[in-house]
Amino acid sequence: MILVECGIFAAMFLSGMAAGILAVSLDVIGKAGKAARAVTDVMIAAEMGALYFITLYHVACGVFRLYSLAAFLFGALLARVLCKRFEPTFRRVMRRLVEPLASAYGKALSRWENFLRPYREKRAARRLARQAAREEKKASKRALTEEKREAKKASFAKKLPRKNKIARIVVER
Repeated sequence: MILVECGIFAAMFLSGMAAGILAVSLDVIGKAGKAARAVTDVMIAAEMGALYFITLYHVACGVFRLYSLAAFLFGALLARVLCKRFEPTFRRVMRRLVEPLASAYGKALSRWENFLRPYREKRAARRLARQAAREEKKASKRALTEEKREAKKASFAKKLPRKNKIARIVVER
């Protein structure tokens, strides 16, 4: 019984160490800018939680034990403290890993942009043609409305000059 508990403690401690190392590597990536910092902060929290619950499920059959949480957090803290010393090395390694990936991504993105350019130009031309047709339709509707309005004014003007032929009787005193 005690060996099982010690095994759970050791597994959670090692899982915490792995989570701490991954958190430090994400933290190194997060120093690229404010947006990267926000994304990596969320990723670190999600990664820590996921790794804790996956390990808890597989090692302790999903049974929560307070010492398993303590072991996980202690392992993560210890890994973070130990890895902070190697942060410049991590930064260099990550840069060496990320730069070729970023350049390959940029090349693939430019190829993809070149591939999609004719389709985007056709779509833009169709959009402009539809917009011109809509504007022409609006202009014709406006002209028709103005024509109707002018016709109403003309018919009203025809009726307006007609004078009533009511006889007035003027009585003088």
